[in-house]
Amino acid sequence: MSYKSINTRYTISHALQLAKETVSLLEGRRRELEPRLPEGLLDAFPSDITALEGLFTGREANKIDVKSLTDAEESISKMGALWVAAIREAVKKRDGAPGLCKAVGVGERLYSSRSAAVVAAIEQILKVAAESPGDLQACGVLDSDISNGQAILDDLKAARESQDSGMKHKKILTTEKNILQLRVEKAIKEIATAGYLQFMDTEPVIALRFKDLIPTIRRRKTAVQPPPIVLPKKETPVLEKLS
Repeated sequence: MSYKSINTRYTISHALQLAKETVSLLEGRRRELEPRLPEGLLDAFPSDITALEGLFTGREANKIDVKSLTDAEESISKMGALWVAAIREAVKKRDGAPGLCKAVGVGERLYSSRSAAVVAAIEQILKVAAESPGDLQACGVLDSDISNGQAILDDLKAARESQDSGMKHKKILTTEKNILQLRVEKAIKEIATAGYLQFMDTEPVIALRFKDLIPTIRRRKTAVQPPPIVLPKKETPVLEKLS
């Protein structure tokens, strides 16, 4: 099964709510329902619910982690963009060596929200500092400034890697959640139909409770549009026609 084809019917919280209602209805009725269900389904059902609850909690915690990682990346990226702007401004104001402005990216737009672009801009300046340190020093750029830029670059790269790792982990958790939730939803559906069939004659109220485990999704009817009102064509007076 392709991961892209895994589509659950309910939200995870709704699925867990229905699962717990199903467990409640199963109390004292398991033996009667087992012949109507696939072998092992009732044994696996409680553990699947527990595992799904664990993934629900894990995904929520992961969302918080990913957000904090994203915030950290954005903060460092802003620092990097400010550092790049300061170096470029120093070079621009001092009228450095020919070609130096272009080499450090003076005049190029840089958005702090695009961390990859900030990384590239810092690396561009650090390359100039390594190849022509005297040119930048002539513009008032000190070794400490370059060291600061290198530190920002290292932190930003690390933050980007952590954020990418967090996003990948989030996708893995989502896939695992969808596979498990699909199995739980399928079990609920099978238990619901089995319970309705089993108790429709002997315990009709209970039978309806089993049936209601599968909410009916009603589609909205498309409203019939009224026919457009066509106004009678205004007749042009004869005198106007002649004129």
